Amino acid sequence: TLQSSRLVCFRDWKLWYMKLASFEDETVVLHLCKKFFDESRYSSLPYSEDSVRKMFYSIVGGSIRGVILLTTKDEKYTGILVGVESKLPFSDVRVASELMMYIEDRKTRDFFHLLDAYEYWATHILHSDVIQLSTLSDNPTLEKYYLRRGYVKSEEAYTKGI
Repeated sequence: TLQSSRLVCFRDWKLWYMKLASFEDETVVLHLCKKFFDESRYSSLPYSEDSVRKMFYSIVGGSIRGVILLTTKDEKYTGILVGVESKLPFSDVRVASELMMYIEDRKTRDFFHLLDAYEYWATHILHSDVIQLSTLSDNPTLEKYYLRRGYVKSEEAYTKGI
């Protein structure tokens, strides 16, 4: 099945693995989501492991259409991308919405591998009409990279704790 698939890729003459999360990856997903939270601008909010667990089981169990991609290298999990299917409130197009992406070692090419695999999932598995990506910081290099890949900056989000 799709959830138990393992993609093996060769890039830059190095072997790396991309794995679709399965039920056995719960601990890894919880760990990487917590690391993302701790390093993000959301870290001032209360953390809920139960919310992460519900999201994990909803996606891996198939009750919502989504994907959890994990990168592995040398028997260690190094990154995660979580995406779900959504719709825009004013259109019936299918939207692949990236909820979070976290890479432990930003000096690796895991970001590019995750993005390639996510675009493949969105295009060939979900058959999306639109792919949405997000970023938690002003990053001109990332913005230029997204634009080069054909993305268009469509909106910015602002948050306020209340």
